[in-house]
Amino acid sequence: MTSLSDTSHNGIWLGTDGIALGKGNFKVTTDGALTAKNITATGGKIGKFNITSTYLDTGTGTTNAGFGGNQAFWAGNSSSDSAPFRVAYNGTLVATSGKIGGWEITDPWIRSVTPVSSGVSTTVYETYMLASKGTNNGNGAFGVRHRSWNGSSYGDWVSDFYVTHGGTLYATKGTIGNCSIDANGKLIVPVA
Repeated sequence: MTSLSDTSHNGIWLGTDGIALGKGNFKVTTDGALTAKNITATGGKIGKFNITSTYLDTGTGTTNAGFGGNQAFWAGNSSSDSAPFRVAYNGTLVATSGKIGGWEITDPWIRSVTPVSSGVSTTVYETYMLASKGTNNGNGAFGVRHRSWNGSSYGDWVSDFYVTHGGTLYATKGTIGNCSIDANGKLIVPVA
């Protein structure tokens, strides 16, 4: 080799600008810039990430995050398979909390809360999807409910619409085919 940037000759370059081996396949400049065509590392660090033979990770316990191993990437646990946020190689996402658009993810549901103000009163509407039955969050598998501000606190939730895990539909108003639900919750069936 005749210089650090020589890519036409095999050999070794050792100069004040760095070192190089074989046609520029490996070189390190004096400022530490590394160029290599093929690197295998089973230990060490890249920045704050630890290198293992199967993954990169940083932090411990609930501050742990990583790439590779059993999951494509994860955060929140030293075990990638138990992390509260993880994405598998097939794209399967697990997130035990967070937000997607205006939807809040919390165990056991996904919900969106919308406040609607009219003068001094505010009504909060909640649309939800419930993961499991037997909880006190909402009445059904999915639904809409509201509660109003009474001047000092919010009142109890009032269900407007829901479908239970068993398939029972509840609605305070609406239309089903040619039938309608009146203000008293009665189904009005037109007579032909």
